[in-house]
Amino acid sequence: MKKTLIATLALCVLGASVFVSCGGGNDDDSKKAGVTYTKNASGTAYTVTGFEKDSDTVTISAQYEGLPVTKIAKGAFNANTTDSEDIKEFVIPSSITEIENGAFSGCVKLEKVSYDGTVAQWLAIKMYDNDETEGGNENPFVASGNKASLYAKGEKVESVSFATSGRVGVQLKGCSSIKSVTIADTMTKIGAFVFANCENLTSVVIGTGVTYIGIGAFDNCLDLEEVEFKDINGWHYETTGATPLASIKPELIQNKEGIVGYILDDAYRAVWIKTV
Repeated sequence: MKKTLIATLALCVLGASVFVSCGGGNDDDSKKAGVTYTKNASGTAYTVTGFEKDSDTVTISAQYEGLPVTKIAKGAFNANTTDSEDIKEFVIPSSITEIENGAFSGCVKLEKVSYDGTVAQWLAIKMYDNDETEGGNENPFVASGNKASLYAKGEKVESVSFATSGRVGVQLKGCSSIKSVTIADTMTKIGAFVFANCENLTSVVIGTGVTYIGIGAFDNCLDLEEVEFKDINGWHYETTGATPLASIKPELIQNKEGIVGYILDDAYRAVWIKTV
């Protein structure tokens, strides 16, 4: 009787041990989700390189086999090679620092991107812009036909501030949840098409440090109501022919509502430059 009881207890302990090993780690959950991870050349991190299971929610692990997952590769969720057409939500960890061009090209029904980091961390992810040598523009919202919303730490992101330095990139291009954007005085450049198709964007504040606005930066932002330039002087737009730059009158830029039509007009979708 004692031997039977000991054997039974041992089996229970072993069973509990197996359960914790199989069910408690990100690695096994990732395998169940059908996400494919590939170790990078240096052997220090993993990249998401594929997807093999039809699912409407995909969770990308922060770690795989004890190493961080830092990148989503080109074509990882490509409709031609994966079952990505019916994905409605991505859960993306803050460990991701780079998303390559075409990573989400098959996710045509995406509705929600749930990011476990802060908005500032999302804006720091490297993505590819039109006016960079990579020649693309990629984030989940672009691939989904500009209908998906961004959530950060469980909260829907409607207002965003770019408050670091350098250039504004495509991290929010096509994001349907964004309603207002503030670009701090420390920023210097707004890239091409960076807010294109942000269908619910209504207001933008452009800081004094910005001296460059790329072509089509606010293309198809049809709900845009107000654009405020903190510094209204010295702005020009590119033209063709003998005169490469044409001045924009400060009083026009000072009109927050009136400047919207100017910005969205096809004739003025060229590069805007501020001289000091």
